[in-house]
Amino acid sequence: MIGKILNFKGLKFKCRLGQIACFAAVWAFSAGIIISGSSWAQTVPSAAEPQRLEKRFEQPQVPGSVMEPEVPETKSYSPPKDLKKIRFILKKIEVKGSTVYSHNAFKRWQKRFIDKKVSLALVYRFAEKITTKYRNDGYLLSRAIVVPQKIKNGVVTIQVVEGYIGNLKIRGPVKGSKLFLKSYGKGLLRSSPLKAMDLERYLLLIDDLPGVSVESVLVPSKDEPGASELILTLKHKDMDANAGLDNRGSKFNGPIQIRGGANANSALGVYDRLGIQTIFTSSPDELFFFNGFGEIPISSEGTKLFLSGSFSKSEPGSSLKQFEVEGDSNSVTVRVSHPFIRSRGKNLKGHFGFTSRNSETDLLGANITKDRLRILNMGMAYDFVDRFRGVNLISVDLAKGIDFLNATGAGSANLSRADGRSDFTKLSGDLLRLQQLG
Repeated sequence: MIGKILNFKGLKFKCRLGQIACFAAVWAFSAGIIISGSSWAQTVPSAAEPQRLEKRFEQPQVPGSVMEPEVPETKSYSPPKDLKKIRFILKKIEVKGSTVYSHNAFKRWQKRFIDKKVSLALVYRFAEKITTKYRNDGYLLSRAIVVPQKIKNGVVTIQVVEGYIGNLKIRGPVKGSKLFLKSYGKGLLRSSPLKAMDLERYLLLIDDLPGVSVESVLVPSKDEPGASELILTLKHKDMDANAGLDNRGSKFNGPIQIRGGANANSALGVYDRLGIQTIFTSSPDELFFFNGFGEIPISSEGTKLFLSGSFSKSEPGSSLKQFEVEGDSNSVTVRVSHPFIRSRGKNLKGHFGFTSRNSETDLLGANITKDRLRILNMGMAYDFVDRFRGVNLISVDLAKGIDFLNATGAGSANLSRADGRSDFTKLSGDLLRLQQLG
């Protein structure tokens, strides 16, 4: 490390032999840098590399799953006592209106009661059993009812009403396109009969929009049997900002560092998120980092496009100051992400992206490192809630360096690592568990 190498007494440049001797020593030192090139590339401490600052603002993987409230068990259905007094010989129970299940499924249930004397209470319990099956399979608005009828020849009719959303109403401030917002509702309108997983998915996707929080209410329709109106009440947060001061910097860039950032939600009117982030030190020459980014939804299924650009400049102080170390770095990232599964209990999200990153370091006016990386990466993240009331996250990411847009080739001069390769392959991942204790 250069900080250690330059602590030897013979390389402190105190010029005890006068200005001529000092100049000669500097000239010889600089010539050695130019000749040795890559051998000096690894002498600048990693803490002084400006490109490392991007990691300070990398968003960690956060589980989207949440603990669902425990629903108390409902009491089993008990038909009115008077129904038990009405008895007849059962020949058939006709189930009408079901598009989800075949008639054979219901025939199996009634088989053992055919040609036997039963009470009308049994028919009501049969209807309740059908309703329970729909609910257990996620059709939360569907139900089976015994319609008013006169029983003839032992034949009883049960009508299934498969519930669906017939209309969507939006209330509250709409900062983005109302047409785009309603496109989420089209997925719910297509879900007929309505499944709980579809309702949950699209409500969570709306809630995932930048600055948006949503509350929903289902109101039964007065005109259409089985239909409900979904009322969405929106709240919108225009922006948020943060600032901080810490001593997480190194002795070369800090250690006192000042950071700040701000995000604007739906500034372009398309449920976008635009933001900036910056870090600098109390001595601005030592370090300056700036990042600007934008995120925009590109489909009502939760697909998002993320763009980011950053640059940083560093002139480390402390023991490196006398050697005029200067570092510059810039990067551009484009990434597309999509939630394949979105629910409160489990989530599966994938992403695919491209990053262009350039960095270089000068020492005493001579360039000692220069990297140009072009990286393709793809990954998946899965999180879920387990039966022990813990939230788990598993993520994996595959990155591949490619020879594209003037990327640095293997064996090039002045690589930051002498054996570095721009066509690298890297596999990384994370495991996370959050356990509820009380």
